[in-house]
Amino acid sequence: MEEIVCLRAAFPNQGLLLIKMDVSNSKGVDATYEEILKAFEKLDIVVNVAGLFNDQNIERTLLVNLGGMINSSLNAMKAMSTEHGGHGGIICNMSSVVGLDPMFLVPVYAATKAGIINFTRCMGVSFILFIECKH
Repeated sequence: MEEIVCLRAAFPNQGLLLIKMDVSNSKGVDATYEEILKAFEKLDIVVNVAGLFNDQNIERTLLVNLGGMINSSLNAMKAMSTEHGGHGGIICNMSSVVGLDPMFLVPVYAATKAGIINFTRCMGVSFILFIECKH
């Protein structure tokens, strides 16, 4: 709550919406983006930074680290798309150096972080090619 108080003090004329979300739940991610668009009508920037450091729970780590980021990115791209009423925007996907330089102690975590890097690179190239083909 302290961070919210600081944000409201620093930006008194800006809207602030706090939503608790489980990024591993794709339907929940979809619903969250719908709620954001209802409240603000458009989306300018998304920073995907959720992460779990737990190789003991493989499925949860995959769903949170990689699945959550993919679901959020795809929802953000749709919300920002001019074809869906958006005005464009920026998506920043946070990963880890472990995605580039493997750490043998946490192979599942490292695999998810490498997946984030490659997904982001692929989507950037795909999106640029898509725009160039349309024009």
